[in-house]
Amino acid sequence: MGSALSCLTCTDDETGEERPILERRPKFENVRHVEGAPVDKKWYHGNISNEEAERRLRVGSAGNDDSYLVYDNPRKAGEYILIVIHKGKFYRWRIMRRPSDGKYILGDDLPGAEGFGSVRELVKHHRGVTGKPIKTDSGLTLTLSKSYVYYQD
Repeated sequence: MGSALSCLTCTDDETGEERPILERRPKFENVRHVEGAPVDKKWYHGNISNEEAERRLRVGSAGNDDSYLVYDNPRKAGEYILIVIHKGKFYRWRIMRRPSDGKYILGDDLPGAEGFGSVRELVKHHRGVTGKPIKTDSGLTLTLSKSYVYYQD
């Protein structure tokens, strides 16, 4: 396989500002994209490790709380991980398809869990000033910021 080049950048939806945050480096060669993966969204990073997700978010967030990215769940094909940085700490939620109706849900399949037709819809629902807050295990509530870290081809 050839060596495609990619650049990790950060953008802010409100200002539209974009800036490279790392030197150009080889793109991951063995990226797996499951059916329905939000490959057209820049906040989707594909097949990376948990450690790499933390590294990208730490560098790319530039200190902005509630910056986020989504990547493939390294432990279960067809699922994703939403990772958010807040006050230097990482919070993760699994994004999975609910077996009963095929809708995407955040976290476990608990009664009343809100389902979405796509990962895009789920992220949009929790994003920005009007986004629905996500509760952490410790009771902290986070809303995905308009600022996200993305991997650019």
